[in-house]
Amino acid sequence: MNTISPAKLWTANFKWAYVSNFLLFVSLYMFLPILPMYLAGRFPGITIGEAGLVLALFAGAMFIIGPFYSYIIDTYKRKDVCMFSFLAVIAIAGGYSIIGSMLWLAVLRVFQGALFGITTATSSTVAIDITLTTQRSKGNIYFNWAGRLGMAFGPMIGLLLYDYSDLVTVLYGSIATGIAGFLCLAMINVPFRAPIGAKIFSTDRFLLPQGWVPAGNLVLISTIFGMLIATINVYASMVICSM
Repeated sequence: MNTISPAKLWTANFKWAYVSNFLLFVSLYMFLPILPMYLAGRFPGITIGEAGLVLALFAGAMFIIGPFYSYIIDTYKRKDVCMFSFLAVIAIAGGYSIIGSMLWLAVLRVFQGALFGITTATSSTVAIDITLTTQRSKGNIYFNWAGRLGMAFGPMIGLLLYDYSDLVTVLYGSIATGIAGFLCLAMINVPFRAPIGAKIFSTDRFLLPQGWVPAGNLVLISTIFGMLIATINVYASMVICSM
């Protein structure tokens, strides 16, 4: 009796994509709780508010570049775009060690935010392309959870490295983790997808009127998470010093 085997989700391609996404978020978020202290060390006199404003440029750049995602993903090879933007995000992280002014830091944060947005958009599309149609909903859930886990483990790893070493070690660890994620991405074999002729500027897949309420909830939750992660190390240091 012939039976039809169920479609397989965890193929080699999907595993590489999953690990790559996880490492991308670990790389980015492991340096986030240390970044305010790193800036205070490089630029004496900077306030927490000023540092927070510069760091917020990252999110603003992601939002501004959003309407161009569809055109970028459709016009160019998705894996190539993803690899280029992924590597650029890691390279900009390395640039934090050589910046000489807050202006250059602001420029780096804008470019890194825009490129990170392109990376996450294209990596999600690549994950869909390498997943069978019957498994795409499940695959999308698992793939997004890789990013969430990276956001959870990244700060923890960064704080542990800082506790046992120094700021520079955390920065190098972030870069090394990102390079590992880039190598995993390079292992993926992405099938060809014909262009559909997307507009250069389009909001139909970025700003959906019916999605404002859940989007607002996510923004509030993410804001709380970001405030805690970015200040927890500074607050802990102040508490320890006062004891």
